[in-house]
Amino acid sequence: MRTHLISLGRQSLVYGLSGAVLQLVGLVTLPVYARHFSPAQYGVIELASVTFAALIIAVDAGLGAAMQREYFDTPDDDREGRVAVTSTATTASVVLAAVIAVPMIVAREPLARWLFHDSGYSDVVVVVALSAAMGTFAIFLRDIMRLRFQPWRFAFSALLAGVVAAAVGVIWVVWFDGGVTAVMVGFLAGQTASALYGLAAVRGFIGWRFSWRLLRRLGAFGLPLVPAGAALWGVAFFDRVLLSRLDGLASVGEYAVGTRFASVLFFVIGAFGTAYIPFLYSTHADEPERELALRARILTYGSVLFVGIGLALALCAREIASIIAPDFDRAYTIVGILCLGVAAFGLTPITSAGITIARQTKYAMRYAGAAVVVSVGLCVILIPTIGLVGAAIATAFGYATLAVLSLLRSQTLSRAEFQLGKVGKVFLLGGALMPVGLLHLSSEAATIAAKMIAFVVFVAGLWLLGIFGRVESTELRAAMTALRGREARELPPA
Repeated sequence: MRTHLISLGRQSLVYGLSGAVLQLVGLVTLPVYARHFSPAQYGVIELASVTFAALIIAVDAGLGAAMQREYFDTPDDDREGRVAVTSTATTASVVLAAVIAVPMIVAREPLARWLFHDSGYSDVVVVVALSAAMGTFAIFLRDIMRLRFQPWRFAFSALLAGVVAAAVGVIWVVWFDGGVTAVMVGFLAGQTASALYGLAAVRGFIGWRFSWRLLRRLGAFGLPLVPAGAALWGVAFFDRVLLSRLDGLASVGEYAVGTRFASVLFFVIGAFGTAYIPFLYSTHADEPERELALRARILTYGSVLFVGIGLALALCAREIASIIAPDFDRAYTIVGILCLGVAAFGLTPITSAGITIARQTKYAMRYAGAAVVVSVGLCVILIPTIGLVGAAIATAFGYATLAVLSLLRSQTLSRAEFQLGKVGKVFLLGGALMPVGLLHLSSEAATIAAKMIAFVVFVAGLWLLGIFGRVESTELRAAMTALRGREARELPPA
């Protein structure tokens, strides 16, 4: 078990390092853009990013997840079969991206008027459509690197996209006064650079091997995930859309800066999820009992990691925001709320593992739909009264709904002995301490000291509450069962 955990941790660390550097890139661009754009203009950038995310979900069509599942169902020694899987999925998504991008470009002015309240932003719509097509290609090429357990190549591809996007955007905005469109052009340049590198990195593992038979099989697994993906987009981003309608673009800009802090946690979660999904499938295929024991332990460790990082972000958000975005003075108030929700979302790959292993992706669609109903309903109720704080609360509850519903169903399909009491204690402890981040005492030294003490209390509380006690007997029995099973398979016949 230790070897498996170390392997997962090593790969997550590599993916996490790429996310950390991307966050550093984001921190570099944030003060630049925050000084060159008003909150309303920054709101336009955020809505453009939201639109890009929605398009990626649409053109993915569930084929990315289906490609991962089918890849590991194909024998290791069947190289041609695996190449056919990756090629079919990638080709279908890129063609779909082009089909969606063309009408967007044709209808760019009415789309800009509906989305940004100004047809003058029609160029932004065009760039977003092109970015979605190129970004889809780059993402699928990175997925192939991930399936082949090449985290360093994956990390470099992701970093290349972020660095090029930041460099082009900042230079165009600062030296050539390119405006909002320049930011999105930089994004397109980054996706293009990443796609070109990806083609070179995975040559030999993608080609002209399209198969209609495979596409039908991929579609059977992936298409139920499309509504689920759309619903997840709703949970993650519909708060911005409703804020723009109910509280104005300026609030969207403030909210966007607050979410930049939570996005640090998102990158950690993304790194974990990127490593965990192939790890889950490959381990389950070889040692299903051991995978169940690992799943139980990883849920506890993941909750500590995600909530701990979220608490650190919430505690330091006000001070950092006052330096890098001084005009966005409400952004820090939502960081703790969002981080709790994002931490719950980060556990979803684990809580829904039974669903994906059993190929029951229809449940992912249903539960994501329930999550978006909760999120949107709370947005409509809370935004008119408490603005962006209400949007953050709604989003956090949406994420929590998804994690809990996925867990309940997953346990009926593939039961793991989760330590749910420990996980609940972690969230309660972190949630109780996050409001300390809102403190502003008589002196900065006293404020910083109070926040440092809060984090120390969190770490100490993990031990006092028994979060890191001895391994529970049920988990240990599962691990020993898996070990005995492996030894029995390896012993020669009598």
